[in-house]
Amino acid sequence: MSYQSKSPPSIAAFDPDWWKLAIALYVALLLQTTLLHDTTASPALLLLLWYAVNAGAVRGALFGLIVGTCEDALSAGGAAWTFADAATGAFAGALARTLPGSPLPSAFAVIPLAIARYFVFLWALHNEHGAFTEPHWSSMFYQAILNAVLALAAFIIAARFDLPYAGR
Repeated sequence: MSYQSKSPPSIAAFDPDWWKLAIALYVALLLQTTLLHDTTASPALLLLLWYAVNAGAVRGALFGLIVGTCEDALSAGGAAWTFADAATGAFAGALARTLPGSPLPSAFAVIPLAIARYFVFLWALHNEHGAFTEPHWSSMFYQAILNAVLALAAFIIAARFDLPYAGR
């Protein structure tokens, strides 16, 4: 069977309780603002990518709006994170629906998603506050690469141990 003739997987089976997502987002933001504050890791990005890959583009974008709004509220950075997270959620959900049925291709799609997320953030922030200098661009690119590697590892581990919602 070719990939072109395969219909997209159904997202109806993926319906986690809202309160579980709220707790997961709270924990991710708590980690991101306390223990991982001086690092470039982003647990909120990992949670967003996991949700979007499993839930689809529309729900991924909506959850991205929520995640981004929380990040903007904690950073006082305008609406840049809201825009970047919503775009990332939509893109991740849409891309995951076009991949073959194995969870591993979903994991490999995470790398360009995480990088694209940060460049969308940079573009939004650039238009909001003015141009970045060179060191900002290089540090943001490094942060994007690190988050992509973390997301890839998380998806592979989840698929390896057949954890619930491990990429379909």
